Amino acid sequence: CQTDIGPDVTVLIAAPRSAHGQQVAQVIKRVLRTLGTKSEIQNDPEEGLLRSTKGPVIVVGNLADSQCIRGLYYRSLCATDLCYPGPGGYELRTLCDPFGTGHNLILVGYSDADGAEAAGQVFQKRLGDSIPHLKELHVTRLPVPDAFAETCRRGELPATAAEITNTMEGDNIGYLYYLTGEPGLGETYRKVWQAILSCGYDKNENIVQAHLYSLWRLLPWRLVEDMDLFDDAERLAITQYIYGWAESGEGWQSVANCPRTQRPNNPRQNHELIPAMALMHAADYFETHFPAAPGPDKWRTVGRTAYEPYGTSWKPLCDGLCHGWWMSQPVMMEYALLDPEHRYFVQGGARQAAEYAMAVVNNDGWMPCAGDTDAKRQFPGPVLRIAADFYQDGIFKFGHDLAPPDRSFGWQPLLPRAFDSGVPPLKPQGHIGVTVVPVDPLVYHVWEREPELAVDAVTTPPSAPIEQCFDKLAVRTGWELADDYLLIDGLGGGSHSYDDAGGIIEYARLGVSVIVQEDSLVHSAPKDHSLLTI
Repeated sequence: CQTDIGPDVTVLIAAPRSAHGQQVAQVIKRVLRTLGTKSEIQNDPEEGLLRSTKGPVIVVGNLADSQCIRGLYYRSLCATDLCYPGPGGYELRTLCDPFGTGHNLILVGYSDADGAEAAGQVFQKRLGDSIPHLKELHVTRLPVPDAFAETCRRGELPATAAEITNTMEGDNIGYLYYLTGEPGLGETYRKVWQAILSCGYDKNENIVQAHLYSLWRLLPWRLVEDMDLFDDAERLAITQYIYGWAESGEGWQSVANCPRTQRPNNPRQNHELIPAMALMHAADYFETHFPAAPGPDKWRTVGRTAYEPYGTSWKPLCDGLCHGWWMSQPVMMEYALLDPEHRYFVQGGARQAAEYAMAVVNNDGWMPCAGDTDAKRQFPGPVLRIAADFYQDGIFKFGHDLAPPDRSFGWQPLLPRAFDSGVPPLKPQGHIGVTVVPVDPLVYHVWEREPELAVDAVTTPPSAPIEQCFDKLAVRTGWELADDYLLIDGLGGGSHSYDDAGGIIEYARLGVSVIVQEDSLVHSAPKDHSLLTI
């Protein structure tokens, strides 16, 4: 979709706060003037400009220096920050009428001054009577581990269409194609969608839980749709698939009919949080591009219901240091970014979750393996980097950077993005000595308020006042590798967890985990735990 410009069109240029970004905006304005096109620079406007514009908008910047790009980023419509596209890198992209105004957005993105200068030099050469459909990328750094990228580039898909549909490997390839534009990745991603379309989304002996893969299926597609990879027939088929999923038993019905989402005082699990988030994105997409299509209002209402408990509360159903951290909490955080009121952040639930994450990470950058888990997923990276950006708090950045990128950017059900807005790491003065993670009232009162469902959240009712209870208790003598670290569990049971209240989850000294409660889907016998509950 090219962008028409000319004497009858006024182009808005959303300039960022940074000096190098403003220079790029001025260069673009000068070139447009020589072409006879009227333009107007607005200095770091709010994202609302993009939804109310009467003409095309050229958006310059990244997450760190542009409110408009921050808005796109929070809507999962870009990944442009101080990490990606990297030092000296840039991206020029056409976003085809993303807000239903009838006008395109042109993203001129970079991570640093060198990238901004390069982006401006290339972009001005593309200006003429119109702006061509842009998808020009010069990428020097990716927000994914190297091993992730190399696995995607090998293009080794599962053997059958059903296996492709029941995993996220193919969707990973689609996201990497968005980040890099590498043709080989694009061709593999087309094959992925051919397999998905051949299988459908209805639950059967081969397709077991389309609701759980829905978000990761939708997000890369929304990014790639504007890159001319798919022909019109393929795009229509994929759009029909997404609409059909949202209307199906694996879509809004799976969330609305879940007993947990029918009760406002019950913690939620990833099986409803993930499809609920996908429904929010699907509603946004169809309201924008197919406003006459029925359904989006219903999807949005159902999606909001899944997140209703989370404002001051923060605890998902999963108590283990596993699913709650790499499936539920990242989605809860990103839902709060999508929420215009950012309720989960503003009311403090997200900060409590991030403080909890700091408490349960040891000094070597590992989150202990407690619950149905495995080592490769053991770090709350998305929670810490999102909190660091939103709250502009370097303590969370410090915690995040304890782990190397292969863990901090490890597996998650969302787009791996760095959320790098320039927040420097700050070594905590707190979290030394005894750190008590309080029990979330949502969990403490569940036996009183939702007795029929309570056992899924915690095995027994509380036997002490809430102020005498704890969720986790961490003891740390300092933040150096040689310092001692002890973590004790305060809750028994919970989804993807075990009856280990009072058990030692980990004791580490000199960087070595001396005592560890070795949980996983395999190691769940009493001999693998530090406590025997009778």
